Amino acid sequence: EHCISPVNLASLEKAVEEIYFALGKPLPKVTYCKGPHEAVTGLLEEEASNTFVLFDLVKQLEQELPKRIDLLGEKNPFSESEKWFSEIRRYNIGPKSQEPLYEKYHHFFSESFNKYRFFSSLVWIDYCTSVLSINSSTKIWSTLRDLAIHSDYVFFFDDYCYVSDRPATVRKNEKGVPHADGIPAVIYRDGFSRYFFNGKWVPYTYGHIPAKHWETDWLFHEKDRSLHQILVEGVGLERIKNELILEEKDSWKCYKYYLVENPKPLHQRFNLLVDNREDGKQNLIVVHSAPYERAAYELRAKFARFDGFS
Repeated sequence: EHCISPVNLASLEKAVEEIYFALGKPLPKVTYCKGPHEAVTGLLEEEASNTFVLFDLVKQLEQELPKRIDLLGEKNPFSESEKWFSEIRRYNIGPKSQEPLYEKYHHFFSESFNKYRFFSSLVWIDYCTSVLSINSSTKIWSTLRDLAIHSDYVFFFDDYCYVSDRPATVRKNEKGVPHADGIPAVIYRDGFSRYFFNGKWVPYTYGHIPAKHWETDWLFHEKDRSLHQILVEGVGLERIKNELILEEKDSWKCYKYYLVENPKPLHQRFNLLVDNREDGKQNLIVVHSAPYERAAYELRAKFARFDGFS
C-alpha cells in the first residue's frame, strides 16, 4: 500500500528543494533516514539548532483564503477534497506528546513538517483551490502538497535536512485503521514502533499486553481521558460488570448510565454510558465528570444529539 511503500526519493528531494527555494534559502545536504528515531539520532550528532518551520508558508496560503466559518458556517463538506489525503487521515500515526521519543526530543518534532500535524490546514487549502476554485499561491501550494504526498517526517534546518521514510509495517483491523493486540501496529524500517488499539494510539505500558489481560484496576489510575476510554473499550462491559461495582443511575431508550465504583477502599469512580445497539453490540462511552449530579449534565448532552430527547 502507498502508506507503507518506501518514499520516492526523487520526488521527495524535488519537493524539499522547492521548499527551500520558496523560503529563499540555499538547498543544504539532504539525509534520508529509515525512520524518525534514526532521524533524531542524526540531528543529535549534528548538534542541530536554528531549525525553521513551515508555518509561515501554510499561514500565507490560509490568509489568501476565506475563513472556514465565514464560508461554510458549521458545515464541513470536505469529502471531495479529502480523497487524495484519505490515507493520511486513516493512518494518523504521528508521534504523540506522551511518547518517550517525542517527549525527549519534542523540540525536533514540534518544528518538523509532518502531514499529520498540518492535515487540517492542507485539506482546507486543497478544498478551496480544487473544489471552490479560489485562487491562491499555486506554486507554493503545489510544493506543500507534493511534500505531504511524498514524505513522512521532514526536519528542515539551514545547514542540513533530514527526511524520514514511511513505516514498513502497518497492521490494521477490519475497519482499516491501525490496530494490533499486544504487538506493535506500526513499525518503521529503523526499528521504531508504535502501538494502536482500534485506530487509537496507546503507550507501550498497555500496548505490549493483549487486551484480554488488561486489568480493571487500571481504569481508576489512568488520568488521560483518551487512554481511559481505550482501556474501557479493551476491558469490555462484561468484565467491568463482573469485577467492579456498577450502580445504574439513569436510562433512556437503548442507553443505560452507570456509576462505576472501585471495589477497593480508594473511593475512586468513573461514569459509564452504555449504548445497546440494534445489532446486539454495545458501545461504551466514558462520562468523566463525577459525582453523578454533574455527570448527568454530560449524559443529557450526549442524549440531546439524538432525535426525541429533550
